[in-house]
Amino acid sequence: MKKILKMILCLCLCLACAVPSRNVAAAEDAIEATVWEDFSRSEAGEMIPNSQFGCTEAEGTVTAVNTLGAIGGVNAARLSYSSLRGYHNIAGDQGFQLKLLNKISLENITDLMFYVKMPLSRDDGTGNNWGKSGMAIMMYLGGENWVKMRNQSKVSILPVNGSSWQTLETYELYTDLPSGFEGYVKVSLSDFYGEALTDSIHNHSVEYFILQYSNLGAQCGDAYINAVYGITKDSDSIMVKLNGDATARFLTTGATRADIASSQKLLDNAMRAKPLQIFTSYPTGYDLIENSLMDVENKNDVNASLVDNIGGILENPSIELSSGSMGGFHDTNPMYTVYYPGFQYIDDMEAFLFYIKCADPHPLKPDFSAIRFNLRTEKGGENTWTLLGNGSIKAMEKGVGVWKTYTSSGDGQGIVDLPANFEGWILVDIDDMLTSPIGDDLEDRLLISSTFQFQAVGGECGNGYIDEIYMITDMEDKNNRLITLDGCTVYSLSTDSYATENDLLNIGPKIDYVYDSLPDWTVESYPNVRDVTEDSAVITWDGIEETAEYRVDIYSQVTENGRMAYQCVQSILSEATELLVQNLTKGTKYSIAVTAVSDSGVERGVLKRQHFTTKQESAELADSVITTTATFEREAQAEGSLWWLWILVTAVAASAAAVVIVLVIVSHNKKKRSRGEAE
Repeated sequence: MKKILKMILCLCLCLACAVPSRNVAAAEDAIEATVWEDFSRSEAGEMIPNSQFGCTEAEGTVTAVNTLGAIGGVNAARLSYSSLRGYHNIAGDQGFQLKLLNKISLENITDLMFYVKMPLSRDDGTGNNWGKSGMAIMMYLGGENWVKMRNQSKVSILPVNGSSWQTLETYELYTDLPSGFEGYVKVSLSDFYGEALTDSIHNHSVEYFILQYSNLGAQCGDAYINAVYGITKDSDSIMVKLNGDATARFLTTGATRADIASSQKLLDNAMRAKPLQIFTSYPTGYDLIENSLMDVENKNDVNASLVDNIGGILENPSIELSSGSMGGFHDTNPMYTVYYPGFQYIDDMEAFLFYIKCADPHPLKPDFSAIRFNLRTEKGGENTWTLLGNGSIKAMEKGVGVWKTYTSSGDGQGIVDLPANFEGWILVDIDDMLTSPIGDDLEDRLLISSTFQFQAVGGECGNGYIDEIYMITDMEDKNNRLITLDGCTVYSLSTDSYATENDLLNIGPKIDYVYDSLPDWTVESYPNVRDVTEDSAVITWDGIEETAEYRVDIYSQVTENGRMAYQCVQSILSEATELLVQNLTKGTKYSIAVTAVSDSGVERGVLKRQHFTTKQESAELADSVITTTATFEREAQAEGSLWWLWILVTAVAASAAAVVIVLVIVSHNKKKRSRGEAE
């Protein structure tokens, strides 16, 4: 038997050793690359000489600037024209030549990678360049060997805030990137060809690159290159082992797995998101209507331009909607359409997330702000406009820090009333958008735009704002107050800043804040209230599986603007299913919301609401036996639980010892009687 157990133990140890850890596997899958150009030959602020980075056009200049953040990059090169140029504007525009310090052999190279920041797109009057900024990459291999990319080659891009590679396709030798794109561009060496190239490209060396752009200069701005890399081992990983280093690092942050180990619990519990429109690279003052990134219908005097950031987790510019006259649902009903950069496929979209700041309410409806929005998508040549319909959203008001559910007006129009002057986040599950739904048909679906409508913007109501717009790609069993874009950094939507371990704690409603309704219930069960006095009550409820603790929120019923409202007076965490609530006000009507919470702060369910009124006069408690009180700290509760556990274990041990003693005595007496009978 011992031999069998020993064999089983050895087998388990062998299996454990044979299975690599997640970190080891991630490191083995990392890209392996070498930095070919880091722009360290020039100081930031200096003009880069033509011998290193030249322009075939007389008005083109190249300047060294501070690094943009590319891994291994020392400085960056800024490419400028004094007027609007590029192959969409001037036929035969030759672009820029990046000459390497020495020839570099392509023998062991599988792919090339560049860190770039693209110019902005421009309206060409046909819509062909909407949201796109084109780039062409060519190489000179010496002699007569010029190579360029084949038509319909695959190009991979990793945005600066991205957590996965996206695939694009070339058109002839050109690749259209999203307008203002910043991040990594990766191309396969096997996709380059040349008319004079008669053997394998791996038999040659590269001397310099030629880079051409569709639009560059004037209103489109400059282009930047931060680093150039040669890849010897490619993968789909967003980590890289650089210059022979055995340690893999994230391309977007330079961090290692060890660097983010302390944040792993936050990362495991955060929603995954991809930016849809955050206006990275765009300057303040940029006119979105003039440059065809926005349309406005039903109102002619609207300005839509970028201004300094007003909210959200990033510091990118915000859209400001302004007008000399007021317009909204109750009059002209203007529609503000925001176009997304090209190539936004939403196969993995689970929810829509955006940040807004409403103008003052319309005079005809002074107690509320309101919003309506849609998603315009295209699949198989067919356009679909998906709206909320009679669905519901979650809204997190700035400074409050918790989500609250709001349901549309019920007439199928998808208009949602929000608190007056609402500012904050809106989150809507894609399956809750009920008019022309697309939740079950997302594969190969392209996102084109979103149209926003407000109760009022302009005139006496002031300006409205639209800030960051995201799609959520993973939210199941996640903490919906946490978000990560790149898989390294976690942000708190509650605080609009970097997340901490405190954000994993379940945060209840804001104390003293007045809500127009109670949380929606999801569990078919009521809490019970007993032993009500003038200043206390005992609350009990049925437990819910997979719950670490319960949050009991106490609201007093108040009247605000002539309507019933609810002011949160206490929010208490309890590991037990019974709670004594104290410090209540006599003769006051209260409502209770009990929420089950997991150990990562995810809400598992909300019980049905219960109501009670405290007594006018003092009354003795009929039963004061409780497991948790509102005045106990959670640590004290844990110590109390351990104390009773110790007593229980001791009692069981004492009982067992007593039983053993009795059995010994009985056995002894039996033996004694047996000996006596034998004598």
